[in-house]
Amino acid sequence: EPPIDRQIERMIRNFRTLALVAESLGIVMATEAHMDYRCADYLAVMQAVDSPWLRHCFDFANPITVIEDPLDAVKLVAPYTVVTHIKDMHARPMTHLGEPRFFHAPIGSGDVPIEAILEVLQSEAPDPDSLEHCLEIVPTSEYNPEAWLNASLDWLRTNCAKFWN
Repeated sequence: EPPIDRQIERMIRNFRTLALVAESLGIVMATEAHMDYRCADYLAVMQAVDSPWLRHCFDFANPITVIEDPLDAVKLVAPYTVVTHIKDMHARPMTHLGEPRFFHAPIGSGDVPIEAILEVLQSEAPDPDSLEHCLEIVPTSEYNPEAWLNASLDWLRTNCAKFWN
């Protein structure tokens, strides 16, 4: 509540006001589909606000949690993307409870098409050479965070080095 259409209308109204403030301060705001709205929803907001002071932070795995394909999602928001959160997840089918399950994974070992997403961003982001990437490594307590980080960095160096200078 309220219905999604009304929520998006409110976001548009609020971000129009905030874009003026951001411009006066010389800062760029970034939306992020954070396991709540779809990138398609944020695309509608950014198109309606139509301000260079409102851009997007693309999180590689968050679309999965709202049943949005990450590759389809990045194709929508890449022209607005100025920063990313690179992370990976395993997506598992519905359980006997009728809910899909999602598990964080070291980057490159889950179900997120990391390389393909980086390809889209390289060709469609407003300034791919200055695109900021933040790695999100989210192991649960039974896993060693340093091992996950090293595995993620090794995979990125081996498979994605061409995307960084």
